Amino acid sequence: GGFEALCKGAGGFEALRSILDPKPLIASTPDGKITADSTNSSSFKPTNVKYSSSASYGWVSNNYGKHGLTVDFGRNVLLMQVETKKSGCSASCDAFKMLVSKGDSSFHLVQEFQSPNSTLPPTPCLCYGRHVKFVPTKWTIYPTLRAEVHGLPI
Repeated sequence: GGFEALCKGAGGFEALRSILDPKPLIASTPDGKITADSTNSSSFKPTNVKYSSSASYGWVSNNYGKHGLTVDFGRNVLLMQVETKKSGCSASCDAFKMLVSKGDSSFHLVQEFQSPNSTLPPTPCLCYGRHVKFVPTKWTIYPTLRAEVHGLPI
């Protein structure tokens, strides 16, 4: 269809992004809608994932069991771009999976990312859903993350 052709054509993603003007979505998500499967300590809480967090460090999971961090946008959103940055400590997330859910409890894999030293430049990622879940798959010391996704409510 036309949407897929626009996205996949020469310069398609950039053209789509310039038309729709995606906004940072995690930054505007209420703190109570950001949860984690585990947290290393109260200093490394899930809301530290936000770029705007005043915390010195990002969210840090423990080294055992599940490592997912989930953001509930409260409604379906079009996700267009994902990025991560260094969390402010010696720990880092070097690879992660991004999953989405359209409101029920079933998540599906959108993409796997390599983010050496927790740094992933703005990267196209077209999908939609109400929840996004970041699951670190490779890390140094502890799974840790600061992230942002850009998109629009739909």
